[in-house]
Amino acid sequence: PIGKETVTVHIYRPKKLVGFAWVFNLKLDGEKCGRIKNGDHLVFELEPGKATFSIKKKKVELNLEKGKTYYLRSFISAGVYIGSLDLVEVTESFALRELEE
Repeated sequence: PIGKETVTVHIYRPKKLVGFAWVFNLKLDGEKCGRIKNGDHLVFELEPGKATFSIKKKKVELNLEKGKTYYLRSFISAGVYIGSLDLVEVTESFALRELEE
């Protein structure tokens, strides 16, 4: 049941040319919970408490508070030879602005 007793976590990857064909496994507390590709937006309803989201070696640890909404941004930053993957928590206003594009 979605409501004030759960926590909403949005994980998205903006649509970009760099690394557009790469698809990554998303893990929640070490268990695969989805795949994220260019332009994806995944939404999870979770119980409050500690949660660790990871893609490859990048991890974000959250202390989920009931009734709150969190936003994680997955992206590939251009490197010298190959892009590198990143996963960071962003503000709601930043995420909503990017998701509208």
